[in-house]
Amino acid sequence: MTTDHRAPSPVRRDAGRPAHLERPMSVSRRARLAAPLIAAALAFAVSACGGSTPGTGSASDLEAAKATAGELVGSGGAPVDACALLKPADVQAIIGTTVEGKPDTAPGDAGGCTWQNDDNYYSVTVSIGGSGTAPGNTLPAAQPERGTVTPMSGGMRGLPGGVVQFASDNRACEIQVATNSGSQDQQKAAGVANKVKAAL
Repeated sequence: MTTDHRAPSPVRRDAGRPAHLERPMSVSRRARLAAPLIAAALAFAVSACGGSTPGTGSASDLEAAKATAGELVGSGGAPVDACALLKPADVQAIIGTTVEGKPDTAPGDAGGCTWQNDDNYYSVTVSIGGSGTAPGNTLPAAQPERGTVTPMSGGMRGLPGGVVQFASDNRACEIQVATNSGSQDQQKAAGVANKVKAAL
C-alpha cells in the first residue's frame, strides 16, 4: 500500500468569501511565505562555492544572500501599524459598516490590516512593505501573473480585483478594495492609497 505524504491543504482564512471578492496575496503575506526561501538562499550561498562541503561559501556569497533577504522582509525595525493608517469613517464609506481592523503582520518592519464586513464580504486591505522594498520610491517590476497593469496618477498602478500598488517612504505598498463595484473598486483603492500615503 502506498502512503500519501503530501501535506494537507491549508485552510483559507476567508473561507466562504464569494469567488468574485477573493483577495490577491498581500505584500505582508508574501513576506511571510518568503521566510523559507530566505533560509534556503542563505544555505545555498554557504555551499555554492564548495559543493557539498559546509561552510566553504565565500563572504560575497553570504553578503549577497543577506541583501536578498533584506529586500524581501525590510529592516528589523518595529512593524508598521497598518490598522492605524485609516480612519473608521474612511473604511465605513467603502464597506458599509464600522469594524475593527485585523492586523496581518510580517517579518521586519512591514505590516498589513484588513477590514471586512461579514454581512456582504466587502473589504479593504492595506499592505505595507518593509523599508527598502521600493528604493527611491520606485516600485519593483509588476508580476505578470497578477494580470494587466493600469498606469495611474501619482506613480500608482492598478491591477485586476480592485488592487492599487504604490511606493511611499521607500516601501512597496498595496491596497485592495473588494466590493461589487467592478472597475470602481480600483478608483476607491486609489483614494485609500492617497490617504495611506499621507499617514505613513
